[in-house]
Amino acid sequence: MVWIRLDAFIDTAYRRVVPLYSFDDRGRPFLSASSVPFQDENTRFLITAAHCCFKDGKPLPLFVYGEHRLHALTDLRGAWEYSPGREPDFDVAVIRLEPSCADDLQERHWFCTPDDVRSVLPKTPGIHYLFAGYPASRNRKRPIQYGLPNRATALITGDINSIDEVRGVDKINEHHFAIAFPHKKVTGQGGKEFHVPPPYGMSGGGVWRIKIDPVERLVSSPYLVGVGVEYHKAAKTFVATRVQAVAPLARDLN
Repeated sequence: MVWIRLDAFIDTAYRRVVPLYSFDDRGRPFLSASSVPFQDENTRFLITAAHCCFKDGKPLPLFVYGEHRLHALTDLRGAWEYSPGREPDFDVAVIRLEPSCADDLQERHWFCTPDDVRSVLPKTPGIHYLFAGYPASRNRKRPIQYGLPNRATALITGDINSIDEVRGVDKINEHHFAIAFPHKKVTGQGGKEFHVPPPYGMSGGGVWRIKIDPVERLVSSPYLVGVGVEYHKAAKTFVATRVQAVAPLARDLN
């Protein structure tokens, strides 16, 4: 097991998630969602929430920005079919990357692999979960001459819960889990208070399982366990899809 300094781990969380951009009704680009870059053998793709890349069953226009240029995401996409009232809503999707796009993204971001995947554990002392993504409140629309917004947020909590804690959702524990994050302020690096931004827009961001040594301020190697798909304001809880639900979709990309 490799241990990382906690401050370095937080500072590099943005490299684990890729912002997804789209266009509004006036053709202006904006940051629309988050995604997790992944590599399985020779296939490289992004994992995100299905509602972020499909609308009425049709692909939404999306693009990413690599180290050198923009890339339109026009390759194959996959998601689970959903019939309301008959089956749970996985709300997870994959987007295959063209080689030139994947190469460019890998100069800026870290791609997970199957070796980095693990399962969620019950509440356990010392075990925490990192949720990383791009909240809309920190990435507001702005004129393109100021550049594309790309401010990531990383939140750490150990408050893992059953999906039954969130009422009125079409999700089940077999495929989903919940993370409570009720705080409006948390203590950040150097003891400074950090105001937690409203998490809207973080759909598609990754959830990693970590172990923290609070004395030495070290973090163990992170393991990808889920993809954030919903935030429920009343319950102050994120809902995530277990990352294992991605495997059948990824096989279809080959």
